[in-house]
This record gives sequence, structure tokens and C-alpha cells, in this order.
Amino acid sequence: MKHFYICLIILISLALTDSVWAIIGEKDDLLGGNVDVKILAQNFSGEANSNEFHIWGSVRLEKDEATLEADDIKFNAKTNIALASGNVVFSQPGTVLSGNTVTVEYKEKKGVWAGNVKIIQTKAPEKGAEKLQKTFKDGPVTIVSDTLEFTWQEPSRVVAGGRVKATQKDKQVYADTATYISSPQSLTLNGNVKLSRNDGSSLVCEKLVMDLKQNTFEAMRSPASQIKVDFYYDKKKKGLF
Repeated sequence: MKHFYICLIILISLALTDSVWAIIGEKDDLLGGNVDVKILAQNFSGEANSNEFHIWGSVRLEKDEATLEADDIKFNAKTNIALASGNVVFSQPGTVLSGNTVTVEYKEKKGVWAGNVKIIQTKAPEKGAEKLQKTFKDGPVTIVSDTLEFTWQEPSRVVAGGRVKATQKDKQVYADTATYISSPQSLTLNGNVKLSRNDGSSLVCEKLVMDLKQNTFEAMRSPASQIKVDFYYDKKKKGLF
């Protein structure tokens, strides 16, 4: 189960890859700078001396093996804010990230995916740690949430909010929010936290903090609740989860 938790970090962190920023399109990218981005759309308006660019109608942006699809993409060169809306889907080998909208503020180095956010990961990233490969032997990992906020300045921070749910085969994780911080590496699940398996094993608490470097965790309760643990001990796996 601990490999599954570590995988949650990787999935959320996919929103921080350089490919996402390039694929959404900074000013130089849209104007034919050094980044090779292919744009396919029914409509494209804007001029080199204009502050605003608009791409709409079955928009598809391609860079290397990464793609971004949306109904509409707008970029303001003055504010350095990009907005992709309508059936937004970002994909690269092993990863599909979708939502209703994604807004990126380049000056602030932050962005937000909003509305029916869903991440499906079918394999570990090529540069991932060796032990993460074990996570996907049980099949794809899926995370859904209402929003996904991210920053890409160090330390990077990612917050999945609103009915967060992660599933893989017989394992489920629920929380109101999930927050990842890159340094020191930690994952915090907050509000109505529940970890469970179909065999009946479960952990229920108000807050769960995981130190990914030390591979430790601490479960906390609220003043009005208790921590509840039900477990099934698997002799083959020699562990709780």
C-alpha cells in the first residue's frame, strides 16, 4: 500500500512537468520561438504586436509525445495568463489528465485545473524510482477531485481539493484535500480521510501526514473524533495494506 501512496505524489506532480507549461503556450511558443509546438485548430486569432491570442474549435497542441486538447485556449501576453477551457485533456505516455478548465499564471508561477479533474496513470514515469514500478503491477491508478492547484517555484506545491478520491484495483483513498510539497517531500491528506481495501482493511482519521523521504506517517484526529483502524493481515504481503 505504501507504494500506492507514493504513486499519489507522482500523479499529482505530473501537473508540474515542463511539458504542461510549454504545451499550453508561453508568448514565445505561440509566436514561433525556440519551443517546437504544433497547433491544430479551426480558428486562431492574434498578431505579433497584440497582447491577446485566441485559439478555438477542436484545439490540439502537440509537443514531442505530449498533447493538450481543448475547445478554447486564450492567452494574454500582458498579464501572462493562459486559459484552456472545454473538455481539456492533457496526455503523455502513461498519463491522461483532464478537467473542465486549466488556468496558468506564468508571472505567479501557479495554475489551477478546475471541474471534474481526473488523472489516470498506467505506468511509472521513466525517471521514477525503481520501487514505483511495483505500484502499477496492480493496474492503473485513478485520482479524481474538484480542483488541482499547483505552483512550480521551489519548493513546488500541489493541492487537490474537493472530494479527492484515488483508486487502484481493490484500494481506495478519500480526503477533502491532498497537499504535496516537494521539499521536504511530504503528502498531507486532510478532512474525512479514509484508506481502505476491499478485504475490509481501513484507516479513518481527520488528518494523515506522510514523510516520503523517511517513509513514515502520522494519523491525527479532530477534537470530536477518534482514529479508527480495521485490518486484515496478509501473510504473503506481511503487512497491513
